[in-house]
Amino acid sequence: MYTIYLRPIEKNDATSFYVDIIKESIRKSGHTIREVSSVNDIGKNDVVLVITIRTYFFVWLRNPRQRIVIWFQGILPEENLMMFKGCKGYLKFIYNRILEKLALVSCYKAFFVSEAMSRHYQKIYAYKGNKHFIMPCFNQELEEKYFNDAKYQQPTFVYAGNLAEWQCVEKTLELFCKIRERVPNAKITLLTKEKDKAMRMAEQFGITNMEVKYVPYTELNSEMSKYKYGFLLREDTAVNNVATPTKMNSYMACGVIPIFSNVIGDFKDVFQCVKYKISVSSFDDCLKTLIYMENEKINGNDLLIEYKKIFATYYSKEWYVENIAKFLQ
Repeated sequence: MYTIYLRPIEKNDATSFYVDIIKESIRKSGHTIREVSSVNDIGKNDVVLVITIRTYFFVWLRNPRQRIVIWFQGILPEENLMMFKGCKGYLKFIYNRILEKLALVSCYKAFFVSEAMSRHYQKIYAYKGNKHFIMPCFNQELEEKYFNDAKYQQPTFVYAGNLAEWQCVEKTLELFCKIRERVPNAKITLLTKEKDKAMRMAEQFGITNMEVKYVPYTELNSEMSKYKYGFLLREDTAVNNVATPTKMNSYMACGVIPIFSNVIGDFKDVFQCVKYKISVSSFDDCLKTLIYMENEKINGNDLLIEYKKIFATYYSKEWYVENIAKFLQ
């Protein structure tokens, strides 16, 4: 019997998609599965799936012999150092390092979001790399209707998400300003709830033609599909090195050409041979690639054929269901 234990705070659209894939894999592997909301409903012989190290600790404290499968969504200790300053951040870092190591050493099986995460754990904890499965964060399937030729004729750019510092929106606008110097008719849209803050940032960078919109989640793909390029910039930190942001999946699912930082370890490797993408190592390199792409007439069908290959494996729900089922057997 597999039991999924999720606390209410852990449930959202992104985690639900990921967990649903694992659920389907468990059934395919021949096991039964149920979901509980209390640690007291877990049987002592159950294999328990959790998605945070804190929940892992709750289950482990109740029964140290419990077989627990954990999804490591990110490297929480390093995230704490970024989020909290001074002593508070350091104490949280130490606390979660202890929990993370406990979970990694004692878990039955684990899910990582990237190869870079596996290498990180090998370096930090001397992890042997013998009981994990890698599945990137994603929650969208390819929408063929969005790969129309018309939208690739104009240099339109989009950023979708909040304006938190770690999202590098200021860096995004700085890069866009440099793009606009070379491509004067370039236009950018920010899809965010934080309209006032976005407009202040536009004023800071002297961008007078930036559009700011908020669209409900259910309409987000339809709106994003109108644009040619999408920004996904990150700083070179351990947290970003091991991450696989869902924004990449969302852009590509809508036929949007991603402009992404090459510090995102797995993206740099996985998309190395993809033609229709812009991997940013420096602003100058980004501009060279962008100008080349702007001078080329892009055919939506060519881009669709290329992205289909990515969605047949790396972003394929069916592929992961099949292979996770084998992993769990």
